[in-house]
Amino acid sequence: MLDTHAVARSLTDADFTPAQADAITNAIRLAADHGDHVTTGQLKAGLAVLRSELKEEIAGVRSELKEEIASVRSELKEEIAGVRSELKEEIASVRSELKEEIAGVRSELKE
Repeated sequence: MLDTHAVARSLTDADFTPAQADAITNAIRLAADHGDHVTTGQLKAGLAVLRSELKEEIAGVRSELKEEIASVRSELKEEIAGVRSELKEEIASVRSELKEEIAGVRSELKE
């Protein structure tokens, strides 16, 4: 509850005139009487609801991220397997070409 006497006294102590102190105090009292106020209990309940909603949303995002990571991991594994296969084929092709070159050089040296 607002102590209007204390408010008015602190204003007059700060060199406001008594009329100014009364006017400001009345304005503060009206705002306090007619404003929307939330009790500590209401605030705690609202925060609990928000906390619960945030936890649910975070859990949903976490689940989506896990699924996305699993999907990307699977795609990467497939891509890596494809690259390995291509590299093996390329290495085999280079080996074959080298064998042919070596055989040709040997043949030339025998002649």
